[in-house]
Amino acid sequence: EIEKLIEGEEVVRENETRLYNKIREDFKNWIGILATNTQKVKNIIHEEVEKYEKQYRGKELLGFVNYKTFETIVHQYIQHLVEPALSMLQKAVEIIRQAFVNMAKKHFGEFFNLNHTVQSKIEDIKVRHTEKA
Repeated sequence: EIEKLIEGEEVVRENETRLYNKIREDFKNWIGILATNTQKVKNIIHEEVEKYEKQYRGKELLGFVNYKTFETIVHQYIQHLVEPALSMLQKAVEIIRQAFVNMAKKHFGEFFNLNHTVQSKIEDIKVRHTEKA
């Protein structure tokens, strides 16, 4: 059943949703966040370019910005995305962890020690992969 869960082919009841569909919903939210931030960045770039042209422009042609200014703008954009990205990652990790915990309870629920060991292993894997990310 774990292989089917990993492949996205697990058996679900009528009122349940497959693991991949749950994660897909989080990624749909992420796309919305990216779209919103893209518009913000366009505004920031426009404002920064105007500010640069008024205060700092040297030999650059109108509408062009030096590399350092562009790098600063991109860095600001990335900083706006770090928190939502980590939040989305945490949600996905929790969805996956819960699916595996439920699978372990289903198969090992009657065996306390075995179930506890499996739960511990699932938590260790979660922590290891979260630290990697």
